[in-house]
Amino acid sequence: MIIHCTRKLAAKLGQALESPQLEASLLGSWHAHLYMIDRRQCVFFCHDRTRYVLVLPGVVKDNLAELALLFRAVYLQSLAFEGINDAGIKKVSLAMGPQIFDAVTDRSVLSSLSVVRRDVDAYLADYAHILDVDPFELMQWLNQRPTMARGRAIFPKHEMFELIATL
Repeated sequence: MIIHCTRKLAAKLGQALESPQLEASLLGSWHAHLYMIDRRQCVFFCHDRTRYVLVLPGVVKDNLAELALLFRAVYLQSLAFEGINDAGIKKVSLAMGPQIFDAVTDRSVLSSLSVVRRDVDAYLADYAHILDVDPFELMQWLNQRPTMARGRAIFPKHEMFELIATL
């Protein structure tokens, strides 16, 4: 599974490849960006096809060294939180393969990440700090809202569930 990092995140990781990589995972690729919210580093991931979003708030330098493991854990936990059964999570886990970071990005997905950031800011209006928010409730809220992807309105959770059903 390829995770396309923005230059900002790639610089922090130090392990992102500069050349484009070929996607081998049945699940497709993701984009990731590093945002600062309430003076905390937060990594946002957005699935290229479904626009399903993962949020890792309060990421520290040691977490960045293990970002692939964190991504895998949060993705599988978010699917369980959304109601995917154990058999479905096992299929997803097997289909993921190893995570490879590169620095090649798609403007359409980056635009979706910008919209996510604005939506997160609106969500945070009811909280004093980003770390006061349950990240899984935030991700659930983000993935149930309609969003635009390549000129059509989609619901990220629904699109991700459809993708998982094809495994």
